[in-house]
Amino acid sequence: MKAEIGHISTMGRLRKADPKQVAGIAESIKEVGLLNPITVVLGKVIFNGQKIDGYQLVAGLHRLEACKSLGWADIPIAVLDLDEQQRIIAECDENLCGSVLTATERAMFSARRKEAYEALHPETRHGHNTKESGQVGHSSFADDQSAKTGQSARAIRRDAERGQQVCKEALDILKGTKADTGVVLDAIKDLDPAAQVVAAYREVQKRQEPVKRSTADDAQKSRASKIDGDVKDRAAKEVAEIIAEHVPGEWWDGVKANLYAAGARNIADALTNITGQSLMDKGGWE
Repeated sequence: MKAEIGHISTMGRLRKADPKQVAGIAESIKEVGLLNPITVVLGKVIFNGQKIDGYQLVAGLHRLEACKSLGWADIPIAVLDLDEQQRIIAECDENLCGSVLTATERAMFSARRKEAYEALHPETRHGHNTKESGQVGHSSFADDQSAKTGQSARAIRRDAERGQQVCKEALDILKGTKADTGVVLDAIKDLDPAAQVVAAYREVQKRQEPVKRSTADDAQKSRASKIDGDVKDRAAKEVAEIIAEHVPGEWWDGVKANLYAAGARNIADALTNITGQSLMDKGGWE
């Protein structure tokens, strides 16, 4: 079975595609073809500015992006019958089982998986293991994840705690840097969110490569500005995705107009990228 690539949504995923991995997979696909279909569930997607019936990606982000880079119009898919919580668990399992993750990524995936698992099996909350107590039911989230990933339940609970206690903004600042370690996450997790963000900036800056004394200040300012810009861009995209997902299509132009008027241009531009034609194209805003 195949689906149009434009009908497959990747909104809301915790991990973005690695360009190097995408390029490597694309080369392999050119040589031997796509050996395994991507995995999806039925869902609503934004296509050409309209909300339509399509698919939500569960597994195969790098394969999907590789096929896009090769100009494929459609792609083989395997469709699963999963509800939203099951889809989240499946996505987290794919990454927790098959990828080399950083400390922040393990924290984010473990926390999100715990939330979805306990929403699906509320009787397992607070670490209660119904199987161990002799009741009929499910294992705790940590034991279930341990059985699938081979990681110890203790380490999984530690990762989930980090993902729950450290705010997303701080995790995004640390992710992929030399400060992306469990030691740093444990050091900032008990701070309030605003203090976590400040501490994360400082930890990243402390671990930067040494630069010449005469350019140190400029380099630090440039790095801080880039981090701040990246965080704001990601936040704007996430807000735009929520708007596109929950606001009817006929309201999008009005929402964009209000965003531009309020000075939230980055969110309005992100919404335009998702939904299609901009107000500037229509001559409504400058």
